[in-house]
Amino acid sequence: MTRLAPILLLVLAGALSLPVSADSPYDADIRKALAGTTKIDERTEALARLAWGEDTASEGLASRARVMLVESGRRGMGAITEAFTWADANRFADIMLASIQAEQNISSGDSPHTVPAIDRCIWYGSPDAKRLAMEYMTVRPVGILLLPVMDVAYEYPELTTVVIDTLGLMGDPRARFFLADRLQNGTPRVRRHAAEALALIGGRAREYLRAWALSDDSELRQISFRALLPVSRVGDLTTLYEYMTLFPDDDPELLDAVRARAQLMEEALAREEESQGHSPGIEE
Repeated sequence: MTRLAPILLLVLAGALSLPVSADSPYDADIRKALAGTTKIDERTEALARLAWGEDTASEGLASRARVMLVESGRRGMGAITEAFTWADANRFADIMLASIQAEQNISSGDSPHTVPAIDRCIWYGSPDAKRLAMEYMTVRPVGILLLPVMDVAYEYPELTTVVIDTLGLMGDPRARFFLADRLQNGTPRVRRHAAEALALIGGRAREYLRAWALSDDSELRQISFRALLPVSRVGDLTTLYEYMTLFPDDDPELLDAVRARAQLMEEALAREEESQGHSPGIEE
């Protein structure tokens, strides 16, 4: 499992069944919240209520409960995800972060609670919660949320590049239509991100870059070619030569890079032909 953050020092798998550390000034409140039950799900829910409930006495107590819940790893994730159903939406970003951190404390496999957490944030979260959920989707892709992720760009235009980067790293070819539209109609910054995402997805998504690498729109053309160049293949040689012939006044650095790439491909082709020419034949 990919780890996005260091594993926390204590694991609540044991802490939930042991007395709370005497080093904490919130011992009494924690013990009171956990008293009366030995069931793990009830104890983790009590911690979640302390971490994100409106009646928590202090931020220090909330922080202490949150750390303990995160340290529980797999056993705390059900309570963390359930918190999305009753906590204030302004807390969603922190709850999502806690879900990610708790999953990092799982020694093997993934938690079934992470996808519902991502789902909640994409649909109902604040911009910060949506951003966090989308960034984690690059590690835990959720294909059924492809369209809702795209919708985030319409609801919060300031998150457009985050949406685009997420789609690129998810690698789902169905995103190519949205990305192509952003490449064709976005701001220069959005266009660059969209072109890089299309290159990253590859396959049919990459065909948009090939087509627009020879566009009459100078900005679209050069952004497309810069994204295409690192992933170009021998089959793109004709496009490279056409570009250098048709647009000799484009950015000199880009033209030099195209020329160098074409030369590398030609050399690779020559080596391959030479190798095939020296292959032993079958004697008659």
